[in-house]
Amino acid sequence: MEHLYKNGSVNIHLQRLIRKQSYYEIGYSIDRIQVGMKKPTDDENNFEDNDGMKAKKIKFLLSMSDIDDHKRQLTFCYADVQQNLISKKTLINGQLKLLEILDNIYHMLNKLELDGHPDYQLRDEHYKIDLQEVQAAFMSTDSQDHQTAQLENGIRIRIQSLELINSTLKTAYDIWIQNLKKYRQLCSLLKLFSNREIMILIILLRTANEPKSTRNQFFKNLFELEDLNNQNENEQKLTIHFLAHYIRSLRISEVNLTNDHLLQLYQKYRIEAKSNTDLCLKKLAGFLQSLLENKRELFQPGQEQHENQQFLVNINRPPPSINQKSFAHDFDLDTCCVLLNIFQNQLPASYQILWCSNTTEQDIHLFFSRIRTFTSLTFAILDIDKMHHRLREILLIEQDLLTREQGVHGLVFYFSCELTTARKGLREFHIPAKYKDTNQSYQHLMNLFNQQHISPPNIQSIYGKAGIGKTHRINKEYKTGDTSCFSINDKLNLSLLISSFLSFNSNVSNHSPSIFFNISVHAPFELLNRTLFSLFICGSLIDPSSGLIFSLPYTEAWKFIIEVPYSDLSQVSVLENFNQILPILSIISPLT
Repeated sequence: MEHLYKNGSVNIHLQRLIRKQSYYEIGYSIDRIQVGMKKPTDDENNFEDNDGMKAKKIKFLLSMSDIDDHKRQLTFCYADVQQNLISKKTLINGQLKLLEILDNIYHMLNKLELDGHPDYQLRDEHYKIDLQEVQAAFMSTDSQDHQTAQLENGIRIRIQSLELINSTLKTAYDIWIQNLKKYRQLCSLLKLFSNREIMILIILLRTANEPKSTRNQFFKNLFELEDLNNQNENEQKLTIHFLAHYIRSLRISEVNLTNDHLLQLYQKYRIEAKSNTDLCLKKLAGFLQSLLENKRELFQPGQEQHENQQFLVNINRPPPSINQKSFAHDFDLDTCCVLLNIFQNQLPASYQILWCSNTTEQDIHLFFSRIRTFTSLTFAILDIDKMHHRLREILLIEQDLLTREQGVHGLVFYFSCELTTARKGLREFHIPAKYKDTNQSYQHLMNLFNQQHISPPNIQSIYGKAGIGKTHRINKEYKTGDTSCFSINDKLNLSLLISSFLSFNSNVSNHSPSIFFNISVHAPFELLNRTLFSLFICGSLIDPSSGLIFSLPYTEAWKFIIEVPYSDLSQVSVLENFNQILPILSIISPLT
């Protein structure tokens, strides 16, 4: 305990931007006295005197789990220490308070990092927790009361300095959130991006005046670059490449996304390295408004307004058989077809769909603000029945507020088997028979791609029983030197998949890249189908936790080769297996 007071320091590392876990650690050192000894010289009978005393510092690091253990030990020691050892109790209690405020500082930095403050990404913070008063008290010959007073004063001063740091971080967080609200009201386009997506856009627009800037480290990690030769030129090229992915994800037709136009706007709205968040958001808003200034499709007045614009979609599903349970999921063929059709003449974008199984409170509030703002658009909310009860209550409060409001809002579809139309404002959606027709859904989707002049992805699904040579055929007939291969086993890391796509896209040598998905029978099929829906239908992949976005080009059709798994345990035909485990592919891809 005393060693932390003598030379302790705290190191906090924020590194979620490069897909690593943020953490903090406490370092301290102990002086080990080495007593000199006589050592023999070349002459066996002679010895060299070495009677000096040397102090060697031994360094220690406490991980976050070690710190938790130390706090528990201090708590037990405080309860057991004798009442007359006042200085000991003062030291223990003071260190517990110090560790508590350090934990608060770390969580505040974490909050700033997670909520997308651009100044708190890839950041290292170092704080001293040593107290000179402790060493002075140990060496003092004064009375016990005077020593205790010295210790209490030193601990109080250190705690006050740390509390001031924590207060400064809270203020920075409040200002960031207030500025986000302010500029989302001034520029509605900012509502289409989450906090972390906005953070990455700001990092992209910021000038990099030093070799180890946040953007430089971000690119090096994302694109696995050892070094950025011709740093300014290459960073600028990657920045323009990256910005295009974020703008394409909005699915706004006829936007000029040529490199020359993006470069012109980038140079006009570049953000200086030390700019505050207010100026950062002002520049970003200007960039988006200039890029999309003539695109009114998001803000067109809605079509004929219905008395009630909130519909409940209840899709009755038969319970899965014993053999189907391991492959069954809620995002089935009927749900896919209905979801494709409810957008009618719109090709949906990712910001129009809320997947509630992995949402947050902030995501819910932002999604409903889009519903209120973009009245001409249709929105869908899925996986409501899988939500945590606290988040579900927040969603239902937003639904109730939407019902009570007098203003016009977008059309909303709630997919749920548990909600009922007894809730005020919800009307049952009677699903037309054609909405469940796979052929009609496919034709409807292709018409939308043609109307918006977007090339649909070229998807080749290879299916059949195990052991018939599917992989061999793919390797022989479909794979080329520009094919990137991905294996999906029992887990799907969306952030890693997006970063791999971005890196592949930046290095691809021709205009016909191809992706090979080798899917295991143990794959997480519900998450996989949501991911494929976002990629093939919405045209983009978005990772909420990192803020990364990958978008397919509008005019270049990527080829996707997908090996569909099959298990004899399912006891269904090959085609039924395909429709069951990958329904989105069974709608939009040809069978081979």
